[in-house]
This record gives sequence, C-alpha cells and structure tokens, in this order.
Amino acid sequence: MLASGQVTKRNGNYMPQAANMVKLKYDCTLEISARDKAASCSTAENTNRAYQENAHILLKSNAVDRPDAMRQSVIAWWKQVRLDEPIGAAVTFRARHANMAVRSFTRMAWASTTNMGCAVKSCGDYWYSVCHYSPAGNVIGSQIYLPGTPCSACPANTRCDYGLSLCVA
Repeated sequence: MLASGQVTKRNGNYMPQAANMVKLKYDCTLEISARDKAASCSTAENTNRAYQENAHILLKSNAVDRPDAMRQSVIAWWKQVRLDEPIGAAVTFRARHANMAVRSFTRMAWASTTNMGCAVKSCGDYWYSVCHYSPAGNVIGSQIYLPGTPCSACPANTRCDYGLSLCVA
C-alpha cells in the first residue's frame, strides 16, 4: 500500500510512492530479542542501537488472543501517519518526528530496514506486543524512502515484485 502511494496522511494527502522500498523479511533472531523484551513486561525505551523497537500495550478485554493483540498493535503503529503531524513530500525524518508517535510508522516504513521479528506476551491484564526492526532507521535528516515510481530504485541484489510494488531479495 505505501510503496504504491495508497497511504493517506492526517491532512488527507497521500504519501508519495516509494522507489526503493524493500519487503521486510521475518528474522528469528529479532523475534527472540522482541520476545525477551515482551517477557520483561517493561515499557522502558529501547537503548540497543542495533535495532529499533515498536511496543504496544493492549487490555486483554480488547483482544481475543495473541494474534489479535499483534494485529491491533501493528494497526495502531501504522495509523500514526494519519494521526500525527504530516510527513512532508520529501519524506524526510525530521528531529521533531523523533519524539512523536509517527516514529512507530516510520520504523515499519523505512526503506533500508530489511528485517523484523515480533512477539506478544501476557502481562497481567494486558497484552504486550513488541517488534524489532533492523537495520535501524529513523535517522534524523534522512529520507524514510526515496519518492518515485515503485521499484525504480531497488537496491543492488534485489528485484521488483510488481504485485506488491516492493523490492525483494
């Protein structure tokens, strides 16, 4: 959806198409680190620079089971682009974004982030969902992705999946 320009921002405009967006691969090592974080039931901010982290707490009464809790968490992270201050047409991650909720969206949308792993843990009355992304994105002053025709600037050693409008390894 994002790579093909079908995601709307808070102001109603669409995010530009992505020329270099890579399809995320599931990474079991990142899943283990996400599982360890979720098992701690700690909402402390991630300090590991090797990956970035999205975390979400959801009342158990609002989710049927673990998969539903994860689905709702991903939706909550993704929709921040529609709730927070709009990202400009240059699709640049600015200093002001670093402490805004939209950073959860940009962690998932960062073009050079290629791997992810997630986990959900029961923490009392809550589900605690955690996803780790690598290599880390959200670099202040850098583009989240290169605006342009989908797959027109795929990284080396990738090809285009035209159905998804994503570069794949």
